[in-house]
Amino acid sequence: QALTKTAVSLMQNLNTEDAKLGAYLCWLAKRIDPRNDDAIFNLELYLEKNKLDWDWAPAVDEGQETARPPAQTGGPTPDSAAKPEVTSETSKNKKFMKRLSTIKGLVVQQLPNGEHMGSVLDIIIVAKPLPSNSHSGTLGIQNRVGDEMQISFDEARRFVDVRYPFWEASETRVSFGDKYTPKDGGSAGAAFAILMLSLFDNFDIDQTVAITGDVTVDGKIRKVGGIAAKIRGAMMDGCKYVLIPKENEEQVQDMMLLYPLETLWRVQILSVNNVDEAIGLLKPKQEGETSAAFDKFALFRGENEKSGFYKKKEARETLEEIAKSCPQHVSAKYLLELAAGNMPKTLSRSASLARLFNTIGPCRQSIFYNQLVPMNQDQYKGMSGRLSSMRGLVHPDIKSLYESCSSFLSSAQKLQRARDAYNAGSTKQNQINLTGAEGDFTKCRNTLVGRLNEMEANSNLMEKVIREGI
Repeated sequence: QALTKTAVSLMQNLNTEDAKLGAYLCWLAKRIDPRNDDAIFNLELYLEKNKLDWDWAPAVDEGQETARPPAQTGGPTPDSAAKPEVTSETSKNKKFMKRLSTIKGLVVQQLPNGEHMGSVLDIIIVAKPLPSNSHSGTLGIQNRVGDEMQISFDEARRFVDVRYPFWEASETRVSFGDKYTPKDGGSAGAAFAILMLSLFDNFDIDQTVAITGDVTVDGKIRKVGGIAAKIRGAMMDGCKYVLIPKENEEQVQDMMLLYPLETLWRVQILSVNNVDEAIGLLKPKQEGETSAAFDKFALFRGENEKSGFYKKKEARETLEEIAKSCPQHVSAKYLLELAAGNMPKTLSRSASLARLFNTIGPCRQSIFYNQLVPMNQDQYKGMSGRLSSMRGLVHPDIKSLYESCSSFLSSAQKLQRARDAYNAGSTKQNQINLTGAEGDFTKCRNTLVGRLNEMEANSNLMEKVIREGI
């Protein structure tokens, strides 16, 4: 904002070098923050009455390339004065081959009970061409988003800039099918990059495919969180295929324990390493062995969808063929593991922690401040039920923390009952019960905090949790 204020002040001196400097500073402020409306407005106002004729300013403006005139060694000739000079850079501006494209991303939201629900989110890009004499263009997200999503969008843009440094001038905006819910996180980065490239490279995107994954400037698709819920959400929203980062493959094992096994074959799960690999799988028409693998999986699933069908010899042979011809086919890979009796026994460390913390989330203030936050017995029953369902699934390294959480929750529920009874009638017995419940609550709370501190101090465990992701 300080930079913009200085720039606007300089631009008050029209037709001077100060005004040119102010315009450049506005351009710089716009590059730093593409949502800086003051900088955008004042730069456009300047360009309406002045030419971009400075020979000391960068040529790139929000990805739209404007040629910088070469330094003049002598006076202008009649021809050079009459015609704008076109350099090799401007002649190579990458044209938009289409103006609109849509891709299906995946998001996760936390429900009131602490569970996570995944769902499909339409992400839409529209490029509005600007007049041929326009010197600038814009690219941004239509609505404000969280910092992490903005960073992933900017990184996707940088990746596309590497491939196509010079862009046709346009007003390009990304928006969402759900315009009103707050959005954040980096998991739409790959979708952003693919959307931008689809306008330049003129490829269609299969609307039965959803994708999740962050992206870096080198085009690699990076690990994200919430994979199990996102895959389930893709299936529930009718997608036939879902693309996940290769780095997230192991999280599919958590999905197999958290959700019905049918999720593994109701949607074909595919892993990808980079943007180009994802684009190949996102195109409506697949070719060769990949197409045959997809068709074979869909046919075999439709004919054999019964309990344990993947254990039959014919099914295993088909799955082996699919996995061989399409190595990215995660569904085939893990169905083969199931057929071999290699069902995962426990959740990963990271998934165990995430589910544990989500379950006891409503009690976090009670834990941190050693003061019971009032809740009704139905809430406690719901948390206790979800915690009990985890007992056999928690990773061995997280087991002691789980037991401490379980004891704490039980003591909190007991204290709530004692308080309710005392408030209903302050008898001597109720006072004794309340005092005992308060002591038990404090003891269990201190034990749990101690477990949390031990876990945080265990660098070996924390390293494994971080490497696993969620």
